[in-house]
This record gives sequence, structure tokens and C-alpha cells, in this order.
Amino acid sequence: MIVYSLCDPPEPSVTTSKDAFRFWRIRMGTYTVRALLSVLGVVCLSTASWAQECEGSRFECDVDAAIERGLDFLRASERQRGDFGEPGGTFLGVLSFLEKRTGVGWDAPARGYRGMDPADKALVQRMVKAMIERDAALQNPAAVPNSYITGGNLMALSAFIATGGPDNVGAPALVTTAIANGVQALSGTQGHGALNNGGWNYQRPENIGDLSTTQFAVAGLSAASNIIRGAEAGLPGVANFLVQTTNADGGAAYRPNQGSSSSMTASAVWCYRLAGVPAGDPRVQQNLGWLRANWRYDESLGNFAARSVYYYLWAVEKAMAVSGQDGLGGTVYAEAFGDRVPADLGYPEESASSYFDIAYTLLQWQSPNGSWGYRTHNGSPTSGWTSQSSHAFALLTLERSLGGVCLDPDEDGRCGFDDNCPHVFNPDQADEDFDGVGDACDNCPKRSNRGQADVDRDLIGDACDRYVCVPDGGPEVCDGIDNDCDNMIDVNQDGSPVVEPTVCATGMLGQCGEGFKACGPDGTIICRPDHGPGDEICDGIDNDCDGDVDEGKLNACGFCGQTPIDECNGLDDDCDGEVDEEVGTCGLGLHCALGECAAVCNQSGDCAEGEYCTRGRCVSLCAGVECAPGASCDPETGVCTDLCVDVVCAEGEYCVEGDCYTQGECYETGCGNGQRCVQGICETDNCVGVICGESGFCRDGLCSFSCAGVSCGYGETCQDGLCQPTLCGEVSCADGERCVEEVCVADECDAEFCEEGETCVDGECAVDPCERVTCPQHQRCEVVMGTAQCAADWFEEPTPIVDQQHAAPEPWGGAQGDGDDGDGQAIDQPMIPGRTMGQNPDDNVSADCDCDVNDDAPGSTTAMTLMALLLFRRRRPRA
Repeated sequence: MIVYSLCDPPEPSVTTSKDAFRFWRIRMGTYTVRALLSVLGVVCLSTASWAQECEGSRFECDVDAAIERGLDFLRASERQRGDFGEPGGTFLGVLSFLEKRTGVGWDAPARGYRGMDPADKALVQRMVKAMIERDAALQNPAAVPNSYITGGNLMALSAFIATGGPDNVGAPALVTTAIANGVQALSGTQGHGALNNGGWNYQRPENIGDLSTTQFAVAGLSAASNIIRGAEAGLPGVANFLVQTTNADGGAAYRPNQGSSSSMTASAVWCYRLAGVPAGDPRVQQNLGWLRANWRYDESLGNFAARSVYYYLWAVEKAMAVSGQDGLGGTVYAEAFGDRVPADLGYPEESASSYFDIAYTLLQWQSPNGSWGYRTHNGSPTSGWTSQSSHAFALLTLERSLGGVCLDPDEDGRCGFDDNCPHVFNPDQADEDFDGVGDACDNCPKRSNRGQADVDRDLIGDACDRYVCVPDGGPEVCDGIDNDCDNMIDVNQDGSPVVEPTVCATGMLGQCGEGFKACGPDGTIICRPDHGPGDEICDGIDNDCDGDVDEGKLNACGFCGQTPIDECNGLDDDCDGEVDEEVGTCGLGLHCALGECAAVCNQSGDCAEGEYCTRGRCVSLCAGVECAPGASCDPETGVCTDLCVDVVCAEGEYCVEGDCYTQGECYETGCGNGQRCVQGICETDNCVGVICGESGFCRDGLCSFSCAGVSCGYGETCQDGLCQPTLCGEVSCADGERCVEEVCVADECDAEFCEEGETCVDGECAVDPCERVTCPQHQRCEVVMGTAQCAADWFEEPTPIVDQQHAAPEPWGGAQGDGDDGDGQAIDQPMIPGRTMGQNPDDNVSADCDCDVNDDAPGSTTAMTLMALLLFRRRRPRA
């Protein structure tokens, strides 16, 4: 929740009462300024304040306030006449009122006609009546439409009816009749010329089409399809015209053979999507690639650049809203846009996006009177094609309008053109033939027929009706044609598939990555996934196919299963940051102290031999002691002793715990401090002291990204945190095979027969790369394509790690620990008076033992640091 107070200090530029009025109007909206009028002149003269609350983030509230001011400007401009001073663009104003969202959140639905107050309803009705009166094509389908205006009118009228607007507004035709007339008039003027194959012009079709008018015709017909069945029938043909307008550089032009521009390229993406072409299609990718390379959020490039800025901002926001990642293999989607850093501009809660880039620009450009395009403000353009259209384009951009209301008449959770069967309940959106018409209402569900042509109206689409076939003399192949005329397309006569269902890569991640080859509905070979995304569970698999493994499913200690119960061992077993804090872990008569279950000292403070009294408990001489690396604790003396200090070994030998060993024995004996055993020889461990952070691991002294938690697709494997291709030919080799010159062959190397410290690498026994790798806790080392990688090893609860100082009694000499006496109170281990580090504790045990067990003490920082290093978790690095 953001609260704007009238007594917050204004910005430095606010110096006068008039400036203050404008400042608070900008920050709080016109609805607040009305209240301010009565108190101007006494603002902040006392400590009392008045605040306007906004349920949303600061950015959401600022945007919502700007929209309200913009609508207020339109209300003042209408003046009971049915337009805003420029009749040709009335539909933009109507959409601005209909597309205002019900709340400040981006996912809130548009309020539509039903959500307006009576005054706004009357205003919109006046404008709808005027639109029908002034557009001949809405009254007579035989009239020649103005594609720009009639298309825009269809957008507004369809949204008006869909959200509860009355059909009769006193115009020459009912609103639904006007929509039907407009659809027929626009459909009849779609071009079929040499350079206008599917586009529109302002009026009658010409040989060279016009992308600007085309985008309004396309949006109008698309919006009308929510009201008039079949209104979108001509939209697939628009893709042909869009190809004609696309230049070699990937940008789109106003007309074919002209230069690329920002506004037209964004319009082309928008039209492609309404025509049913996916964002990942190469044609759309061309346009998106141009927009990314020429991304602008405050200017327009190309033809009419200075005049089309506001036009462009709405066009590109619509294009981005419908061009998210679709998994079809494209490289540029809406997620790739967003150059501004919201936190640097005062909005740390926002994420970078194309919308933020544009909306922030519009917030700066809005004039104090709430308008855009009527005057220059903070570097804004004065206007585009007209002042009123520029103002409405800005409003619609902030409202994230798609030029129509999201409808869901069948209440299946899908709305507008996102619902492939808008009048029949089909939440699964099944569409076997991938033609954009759901199986639930497709008159030919097994063959692509987006237009749903049915000349005889027998409810069987022409694409399936009256079977006619001429054999081509060849076998059945995957081409969308019944080659052998057996009334089965792309299927053999025995029912078997014409495409062998061999393993293939779907391009998706995790369990969705592997699929099988099949013949698609359009006669092309596709890869169908074996498994779709499911709920994520803790099993080392990317079940939901989002690129992460077991996210949100690991316990507090970083592995699957229940969190361990804290025991009395000086460790943080349950990983909650506290050591030995649980009560009742030691049994009757014993209490936890310094990691040991200890009895209470007697009244004289005496303990058994080899123990001493601290805080009322008898503990071993090594309790809570940490020795330096390489040293161990003597339980009889409590002294940290390095058994190799005075040992001199012969050349070629090394010392471990006081004994000399010959090189080659280290797999059985271990190595000294700071060394590791490689091929039986002790060598310097270069990873000692190297900290690689949450996402890394150490390999021979250098940090690399870990593969734990990284999900790759079929035919890929993770190396140093990145997915790399591993397909051999077109398949992945099975276990026991390796790839040689793009052919999978049997791997004759068996790791069981390799020498100790070796494993199979490229078909031969070689030094195990994992010998020089240190993986984080809950990860294991694997050899992948000849390199050592750290992978997840958190699937089952691991054996609790026992710290060295608690594996055997240790002497004084390290940091003093702390424990729990069983009643939840921490016990601090004091230094015995007169005793120095390494001395025998028996020499200084006093009968005057401090037995005050109620004193609190801080936790052992050394133990906590150790546990933090052991239990760190990684996150997958993102590009």
C-alpha cells in the first residue's frame, strides 16, 4: 500500500502555491485535487495531514493516477456532443473509458460499460450513437468503409456490447447490427492485388496495401469476432500481406518497398498474432528482432517518426503483450525487452520490461492538465497525427489495452482471441489440428480449417465433407494429403503412423524435453513430448519444465525429506541457526552442554576423572574444543596435539597421525592437512580456502558454476552451469555407449576394471577428473563429457555430518563453545581461572565452580560460521 500525504515535503522544483497544486495533482490524481481545492493555502501549516491511500505498488498507483487524470481531460473535452473535438478518432476515447481496469493491478479486468458510473455511461452512449451516425459502413454494409475509422469503431462497439452496453442507443441502427454491417463492409474491401495480398487501404482496395489501415481493420474484425461469428474469417490471409511489407532487415514498412519503421514493425507483429501466427514463427521473429535491435521507448524510427510516437507506443505495447515465450524455438520474445532499471528511477519493486520503459516515459510526458500531445511537457512530442488521438493512444498504452474487452462467455477461463472456442466450455483448449478452432466447436477437428467453411450447413466442414481423392501413385507420406486414398491422411492402411516414432528433442526443458517424431496436422514432421509439465516434487527432476530442479521443495538443510531433529552433538542438525536448542534429547538425568549429554556436578563441583565442571555440568576435557587443522584432542589431557610435529619421514614418505607412509598408500591412509590423494599420491589441494559462492564449486583451485538444480532439455547436458548439446547424430547415446563420429558405439571401457583413482574417459581408463574437485554439501561429482561437474545429491536424507572436534575428545585450544542444559537456556564455557591455552584442565579445576545455569550466552560464532559454509545452497545463474 502506498500512502501519499499532503504534508510530505514536495520536490525541490515546487516553489509556489500554483506549483504545489500541480505537484499534488500529479502525485495523487484529480480525484484528490478536488479535495485539495478547499484547503489550498493552509497545506502543511500544521502537523495534521490528509492522505489518499492506493492499494498497490508505488508504480501501479502512479500509473493509475495518471490514467484518471487523462480520463478527466476527456470528460472535460466531450461537452455533451458525442466526441472529443475530433470526430474521426471517437472510438479511441470510447476504448479509453472501457479499458480502464477495475483496480491498479496489471492483471485486473477491464471495467467495461458495467463498471462505469452513470455519468460515464451516458458519455459513452453519446459517443457510440455518434460513431454509428457518422460511419456509413455501420449503417449500410454495401457502403465503402474508411478502414481506419470503421476498424476502430468495430473495436469500440464490440467492447461496448460485450461488457453490457445497451444495443439501442438511439442511433440509425442497433449496435450489434452496426457491428455486423461494419464486418461485412470491411471484409469486402480486403485486398488481393500484387502488393496487397490480404491487406487494406483507406477505402477501396488498391494494388499496394497500407499496413497502418490494415492494423485497424484487423483489430476491428478480431474484436468483432467476439460478437459476430466468422468476423475473423479473412484474418489468416493478412499474413501474406505482412510478408510483403517486411524488408530484408526484418523491419516492416508502411507500404511494400518502403523503409522500415518502428510503428509499422510493431503493427506487423500485432497483426501476425491476431492472424493466428505464433510469436516463435520465423516471420514474427524477423519483426521482433528488428524491434529489439532498434528498441525505443520515447521516440519512433523511420517514416513519419516525429508524428507517430504515441501511435507507435500503443502498437508496440500491444505487440509485446501477445508475444511472450511460446516454446517454439524463437530467440526474441517480449521478455527480451526492457532497458530501464526501475530501482534507479524510484520503483525498486518493479521488474524491467517494455511496459515499464514506455509507461515511465508517459508519466513524465503528461501535462499538468492531464493531457498528452496538446503541448510540450518534459520533452514530450506536442502531438502525433492529432492531439486527441495522441492523448488516447497514451491512455490506452498505460491501460494495457488490446483494443477490446477480454471476454469469456463460456466461463472456461479463456477469453477473447485466447479462447479457441469462445462459446463452448472447453478449458483444456484441445485443438488436434492446430488450426486455432477448438475441437469442441470445430466442424472438422482433424483437419486445419480456421475459416470453418460449411456451404451445405450440415455441420460438417467442407474440409471434411464429400470425400474426394485422386491417388498420386506413391505410398502414404507425411504431407497432409491422403496419398493412397484409403480415407486416412498421413496414416498407413494398417493404421500405423507414416513417421517412425523415434526419440527426438522437443526443445523444452526437464521431463518435457524428450519426445517422439510424429506427423503433424499440417503435413510436417513434429516432435511430440512424452510428458507434459506437472507439479514439482523433490526427486531431482524438473517436473514442471521451467528450467529449475526441485525449486521450493528442499527442506531447511537443503535436501529432500523431513528436516532432521536437533540432537545434543554441538551441531545445528535442523539448520535453524541454533545449536542443541531442543529439550529432552539426552534422557533422564542428563542435560545437553557443549555438545555432550552431561550429568549435574555435585555440590563440591567435582566430576569424574577426565571431566570438569562448567556451569553446573560435568563434561569431558575436550567438550566444545576446536583444534587447529591437522591437530587432534587428547581426551586425557585436553591438549590439542599434532602427532606429526616431531616426526621426520624418509624421502618419498609422508606423515599421517604420527606414522610414516609410502606414496601410493594414501587411498587407505589419507593425506596430511591441505592435501588430497590423487592416483595414490598426496598432492597440494588447491581448493583449500577457495570459496566459490552459492552457485559454484572448486575444480583444481578455480571456481566454476555448479550444475545442481540446472535443468536441460533432451540431447543436452550441463557443463559448468550451462546446457551444452550432446546429441550423437540425432539421438542421445544409451548407457554403456559413447559417440564416435556422430555414431553411438559400445563403450568397451568398464570403470570397475580401472585402477583406483581412475575412471572411463573417452573410452579409456584415465585419471578421475573428480579427484581434484570439491563439491558443496548435498552435491556429488560426476564426469560429464570428460570434465568433472557437481550435480544434485539431495534426493534422500544424508547421514548427519559429524564435526571432527566431536568425533573424538579434543583439548582446549580452540574457540569456546556453548550448549544447552535441557531447559532451553544457553550455557557458556568459561576459561578456568589461571589456565592458559593447551594446559591440562585438571591443574586448574576449582571447587568454586560457577553453577549459575540461568545465565544466557551468545551462540558459538565459530560453529555457526562452519554450518553456514557447509549448508550453503546454490541458485542457477541466469543469463
